[in-house]
Amino acid sequence: MSESTNNTASTGEVRALGDLTGKARMLMLAKAGAGFALLALVSMFFPGETHDKMRVLGLGYLTGFVFVLSISLGALFFVIIHHLTRAGWSVVVRRLAENMAGCLKYILIMGLPIILLTAVGVLYGHWMQPTGEHAELVELKSGWLNFPFFSLRMLVYFLVWIGIAHWYRTKSIEQDTSGDVQLTKDMQAYSGLALVLFSLSINFGSMDLIMSLSPTWYSTIFGVYYFGGSMIAFFAVMILLLKRLQSCGVLTRSVNVEHFHDLGKFMFGFTIFWAYIAYSQYMLQWYGAIPEEVSWFATRGAETSADSTAGDGWHWAALLLLVCHFLIPFPGLLSRWAKRWTGVLMFWACWMLFWHLFDMAWVVMPEYGAVGSGGAFFLVVAAIGGCLGLGGLWGLGLIKLCNEASLVPEQDPRLGESLAFENF
Repeated sequence: MSESTNNTASTGEVRALGDLTGKARMLMLAKAGAGFALLALVSMFFPGETHDKMRVLGLGYLTGFVFVLSISLGALFFVIIHHLTRAGWSVVVRRLAENMAGCLKYILIMGLPIILLTAVGVLYGHWMQPTGEHAELVELKSGWLNFPFFSLRMLVYFLVWIGIAHWYRTKSIEQDTSGDVQLTKDMQAYSGLALVLFSLSINFGSMDLIMSLSPTWYSTIFGVYYFGGSMIAFFAVMILLLKRLQSCGVLTRSVNVEHFHDLGKFMFGFTIFWAYIAYSQYMLQWYGAIPEEVSWFATRGAETSADSTAGDGWHWAALLLLVCHFLIPFPGLLSRWAKRWTGVLMFWACWMLFWHLFDMAWVVMPEYGAVGSGGAFFLVVAAIGGCLGLGGLWGLGLIKLCNEASLVPEQDPRLGESLAFENF
């Protein structure tokens, strides 16, 4: 690593949102309003009693919550790995990742309705008030699955995530002024501990937020599944944000096709990783055919036996996810030119982000219960509304953070290496 600071190649470049702030905020407000309006309308006109409508509303909101959370957690992992591996190429895009991870403090506030909906029994009712044939099994897990402990664990997870994100972002911005190389060394020194804390918290956090919706089901790699989707979402959003900023005259000199190429490679790599984990999770549980394991897949249309009808209404969703989340983007992102032609890369980033949203809907919404194909489509629309609404609020938080400092780490000792980066 070169310890000298070299940022002359970006001298004079616009590296802040500036006049773009007002338009960006209006766009995010419109997105949030449209999303919440869609979620409210879907839940209002959903056939059923008041509790059924509230459950659709709650599950749609939860889908949006885990969607925006996945983007920020992917960004946090990217920041940690950047320092752990002492990467040079990613310096010019790291500040944007730091800002995306910094949105975790806003996502914590967005999580308050989930706690409220849990308290009144709309969400996680299967373990809040266990009934039915598996009630005894759920009761055995009551030491973990109870409202006070659930709320406390969620607070701990977010304190860990927010603490790591805030520390790295604060040190990075401090270096913009001081140019102290020791700050880089400090961030590297604690990256191993940060990675351990991140790995444990995302595993248990995804288990509590999503897997506990079906408390009789368990998977030892569900946290890895959620992590894989989080990284796809992060790289997709990073590509789209960078291209949008460049179209407005921001980061046009610092970020070039070489950086987009690497971001595309990572998005492609995690697409394969997600598919591998998804297949591993399904194959092992299909092979074992243990009722407590296969019920989760059967509910989502991934049938485990010829006479299974538990997933009625979600078969089309399971098939779409297989084809559109992996089989189509795999050849589409495979070639070098697809990752260097930014217009094509933007298309695939939009594609992967949408199907990650669909994946979150497929994971969460079937917990509503048995529905026909039309009902499943209705629930997916509710999930899209939740994702748009919370995505708009997340975007407002990101705009605020992006205005607090330069979008490029001005005095990072590897800035020159990043500006001169080239793929071979």
